[in-house]
Amino acid sequence: MVKGIKKKSVEKKSARFPLVGLLHSSSSSIAKGWPFLLLSILSDFLFLICAGVLITVIQFRLYEHLEAVMRMAGEMTGGLMNVLNQTETVSKGMVGLQQSLEFQEHINTIFTYLGLMIVAVFLLWSLFEFLSWYCAYRISNDKRLPFIISWKNFILQSLPFYLLTVLWTFLEIRLLFAIKTSITPVIGETTINYIFISLTVITWYFGTICLTLTSKSAYENFKQSFIIGVKKFFSIAQSWLVIILLFIIIDLVLRISIFKNDPILMLLAGIVLFLPVVAFARVILFKTVDVYKNE
Repeated sequence: MVKGIKKKSVEKKSARFPLVGLLHSSSSSIAKGWPFLLLSILSDFLFLICAGVLITVIQFRLYEHLEAVMRMAGEMTGGLMNVLNQTETVSKGMVGLQQSLEFQEHINTIFTYLGLMIVAVFLLWSLFEFLSWYCAYRISNDKRLPFIISWKNFILQSLPFYLLTVLWTFLEIRLLFAIKTSITPVIGETTINYIFISLTVITWYFGTICLTLTSKSAYENFKQSFIIGVKKFFSIAQSWLVIILLFIIIDLVLRISIFKNDPILMLLAGIVLFLPVVAFARVILFKTVDVYKNE
């Protein structure tokens, strides 16, 4: 009798406040499917470790080539940063630099390693992050696509958003370099950073919606992510606000002196607090999109 009254009370609140219903539904699903939540957290952790090691190794490989490029640029332009007002000297130096076979070899090696890093990180993403999203899918949804179809869709649906993120990153680096070497930059570094952070957030706002859509057609999911993302922005934004609030709370906790004064403890605490929230975020996003996609 008491359980029946509580259930009706929750249903009434859910009708009046959809976000309450989504939070209650997500929490209930996680309580039932907690082994999948643990697997999701483990997959995220493995992705962070593997991607971190990979990027660190490639950075060490790149260092000597980047150092050589900077040294050659300084020698052939007479110190680029110090002679920006001598445009003729800089121009001649840059032409000579571009014609140098040694310089071209270093540049080609740098781009080869960067390309390798981009591909390798995406492969790690396609393995570990797929498992994390699939676990959230199992927790939040009774209807399930076959594992292989889900994996194929995850890769195809992730790829455009991943490539866009890479593009934004390279454009930002290119613009920041242009500003550093310009006598009168028309835009500041802070502004550029805010612009590219905004572009990345917008990209993955639609990207996360796309990854929560479960049609058999990856193209249909991709197309619907933009339709739903625009039409149901204010409804989906409510769930995002909850997620953002949780991240803000984590940030405030990590600012406590016991963590702030110990980088290793801060890192460990950050992982322990951050990964469960990420796993919960996926579940509530699956629930949210499932509720609003057919309205």
